[in-house]
Amino acid sequence: MNNLMIAFIGEQPIPNLIPIKFKRPDKTLLVFTKLTKSKAENIKKLVESKITKIEECEVDPYDISKIYEKVKNKISNEADLIFNLTGGTKAMAFAGYSLAQQYNAPFLYLQTEGKEMKIYEYEFKKGIPSLKNTTIVSLKINIDEYLRVHIGNYNQTNFKNDFERAVYDALKSSVEELKSGVKIGGALDIDLIIRCENYVGIAELKTGKKARTKEGIDQLNTAGGREYLGTYTTKFLIVDQKWDESLSNLRELAEARNIYLIELPSYGKNKDISNRDKKHLIQTIKDKLHC
Repeated sequence: MNNLMIAFIGEQPIPNLIPIKFKRPDKTLLVFTKLTKSKAENIKKLVESKITKIEECEVDPYDISKIYEKVKNKISNEADLIFNLTGGTKAMAFAGYSLAQQYNAPFLYLQTEGKEMKIYEYEFKKGIPSLKNTTIVSLKINIDEYLRVHIGNYNQTNFKNDFERAVYDALKSSVEELKSGVKIGGALDIDLIIRCENYVGIAELKTGKKARTKEGIDQLNTAGGREYLGTYTTKFLIVDQKWDESLSNLRELAEARNIYLIELPSYGKNKDISNRDKKHLIQTIKDKLHC
C-alpha cells in the first residue's frame, strides 16, 4: 500500500523539504496558495523522481471548509496518510488536523528553533493526539538545495575583492559548507553563504567607505526577505573597521533587522585578518549557526 504525505506549503519551504527527505513518502500532495505556488514548484523540482511523486492542490489560504474539501477530494482511500502540519496558514493547519483526525492518520511537526532540528510525530488514540516519536534530524540540506528550494535558479561568480577571499579562507575549515558570489536574478548579489548542519547564514562584506553606510544592511534585508531566502536565514554584516559612536544609528538599524555585525578592523589597517579577529569571526558565525 502506498503512503501519501500531505504537506501544507507556507512562505518558508524548509519545513516541508526536510520532512519529505526524512520520511521519503511514495507520494506527496503539495497544498499551496497563489502566494506560495512558486515555493511548491521549487520543492517539486528538487524532490520529484528523486524521492517522491508529487501531486498538487491549490487552495484558498483562509477558508477552512474549502481547504478541507479540496484536500479530502485529493486523498486516496487506499493510501496510508501522514500530514505535515508545520507549514501553511493556520487555517490550512486546522483543516489538515481535522482531516488527520477524521482518517485517524498520523501527523508531524518540524521544530527549527534551537541548536537541533526535531521532528515530532503524533498519532490519534481514541480521537486524542498522542506524541509517538521525537527525532533529531540528522539529514543535511546543502547550500545548493537551500537556494533552489527558496529561489529556484541562481548563478555563482568570483570573489569581488581580496577581503571576501580573506574572510572565506578564515572560515572554510570551521564550517560545513561555504559558497561565495551568489547572484540571484539580475540584481541581487550575496557575497557569502555559510552552512552548519541545516542552519544557513548569508553575509555581506563591506570595506572602506561602503562599510560606513547602510548599503550592506539593505542588501541583507532584501536577501533575507520572504521573496528570497526567508526568515530562517541568519544575516551577517562583516566590515573591515570598528563602528564608532558616529555610526550608532547604523548599529541600531542592524540590530532592528536581526543582522549580526562582525567587525574586523585588522584588515582595514593591514589588509590581513589578525588571529584575534579570525577567532571573533569564527566564534560569532559558529554561535549564531549552532555549529
